[in-house]
Amino acid sequence: MEKDLLNLDEFEVISLEENDNGDYLFNVKPKSPTMVCPECGSVSVVNNGTYNRLARDLNCYEHKVGINIMGNRHKCRDCGITFCDTYKSIETNAKVTVRLKTKICELATKRPFLQIAEEYGITMPTVKRIFMEYVEAEEKKRVLYSPTVLGIDEAHLNKTMRGVIIDVKARRVIELLDTRSKNRVMEYFNSLPNSDKIKIVTMDMWRPYAEAVYECLPNAKIVIDRFHV
Repeated sequence: MEKDLLNLDEFEVISLEENDNGDYLFNVKPKSPTMVCPECGSVSVVNNGTYNRLARDLNCYEHKVGINIMGNRHKCRDCGITFCDTYKSIETNAKVTVRLKTKICELATKRPFLQIAEEYGITMPTVKRIFMEYVEAEEKKRVLYSPTVLGIDEAHLNKTMRGVIIDVKARRVIELLDTRSKNRVMEYFNSLPNSDKIKIVTMDMWRPYAEAVYECLPNAKIVIDRFHV
């Protein structure tokens, strides 16, 4: 395996080690140490020692990959703080590379956390934390809206019946509620902007859905979906 297979331009590969299992460890150092103070922006920075930091990366040829970063500590002469090198490919204090983090978020929607952890040689809590941070970030980007034709259904997930909200015209799921209770459905309806734009609500014969619509969307017409009957 060639050293340049790491393919992280900000690092210089010093050596490559391989264990009995065929797993790899790249020993690297930064090509351009951080020489600007992150606190005050001063360039009056001096070296203040070195440190080693271990991070996991994407597997290569189905073998685990570790990166041992031999980085630098620095001290700002102006504000007095000490700090370490920062990198584009590995976030501050992270134990995995950015590209592995992206891969974990992709896999975690389809596979168990434990399976992913074992595949990449990290802990299950680390996988869970990375995925939950991704979910929270995506949640902040979500924009609530009121479709003209809204559908209500349910799905059985993790031994719980969960409400499913659908934009019928767009043919897509726009919300997955933690329960299908009347109160939870009403809470969702009340959170929608411009809910008067909803003209039709399709549903099965679950009465709490109809009651929620009557109370929160009085101008909407209810259509019982014949495929539920």
